[in-house]
Amino acid sequence: MRVFGGSAGLRFTVFLCMAGAASPLFADRLVLRNLNVISDKTVTAFDEDGVRLSEGGSVSWDEIERGTVAPDKQAAFDQMLNELGTNLYRIRQRLAVEDYEGLLSHAEAVYPRYRQRRSATAYMVCQAVMWGRIAAHRREEAVEPYWRCFELLRVAKGKPVSLPGERRLQVDLDTGVTPELLPVWFDVDASKKVLDDVYQVMTQLSKPLPEAARIYFGTLALTAGDEERAASVLRGFTPTNPVIQQLRDAALAQREVQLGQAGGAVTNLENNLSTYSALSKPVALYWIGRAQVASGEERIRQEGMLQLLRIAAVFGDKFPELAAAGLYHTMRALSDGNASAPSAAVRKELMDRYGHTFHAALVKAKSSASSSK
Repeated sequence: MRVFGGSAGLRFTVFLCMAGAASPLFADRLVLRNLNVISDKTVTAFDEDGVRLSEGGSVSWDEIERGTVAPDKQAAFDQMLNELGTNLYRIRQRLAVEDYEGLLSHAEAVYPRYRQRRSATAYMVCQAVMWGRIAAHRREEAVEPYWRCFELLRVAKGKPVSLPGERRLQVDLDTGVTPELLPVWFDVDASKKVLDDVYQVMTQLSKPLPEAARIYFGTLALTAGDEERAASVLRGFTPTNPVIQQLRDAALAQREVQLGQAGGAVTNLENNLSTYSALSKPVALYWIGRAQVASGEERIRQEGMLQLLRIAAVFGDKFPELAAAGLYHTMRALSDGNASAPSAAVRKELMDRYGHTFHAALVKAKSSASSSK
């Protein structure tokens, strides 16, 4: 007896093939971390920015637990999910709870893949790197990702940019200044390390170039000891925005202080300090104070310490790193003047109020080195 023979058998075989082709067993299938399953769409393409689906949908890598795609694409899909999925998921989790130090290793692991991209995921990664490095006292290294964040926000033209958590970058998109990263730098070696990367990102910013870009690069170059490159962006620079003018004047004073030749630029800050904005005044106070505590005249040194202490008294809550720097240099000036008790009191203030800052870490490191001798 023949079963399904002849034309009937052929028709049944064709039916089975068609049914198999339409079966979900052969369709693309994405299992998401929230346990939802996408099995009614085709994966049309994927890259660092996510997985694109038929009918115009998309899924980001941090949402995906595992997936099945076309056999010739499966290996590449699995590799990208393995390299990006967990890191992006951890970044999103930690941004939501403001654990910036905890997200940093995950953000830096994928940052090279996203620093040149312009997607919502790229912005999340760049912002995570910036905030993570600031939290880890690596402010100089936060400048390059900051400018990438700035560019992505400027391209968005004021449209809301999706980001986990409630924190949003404080930034003036007209000038490029952010109060989260004032252009005052403390780590010479780090400034040298990042200078080329910062220059590169500056060249990639869309035009017109924000005026603050010159300030950030110029002050970094000064801190790094690269007088020539600093001069190339600060010499002859006439800002149109008053705050940028004030920060430019502070940068010129920084140059004098670092050269040990306090002169006209520092005097200019002193004469105009009362007109400065709440953003530029603490920067001006810092360089005025640094210039004055280096004086050989005791009265001027005392005035400089008062200027440095004003930063913590007036601006300490908003600019803790700068406040800590003011306390640190006051502490050192008192110690150099053999005022050990006042120096210890300032040191206590620094460690109690700003124990998470770069200069508090300096104090801890020096104490550890002294105790180990």
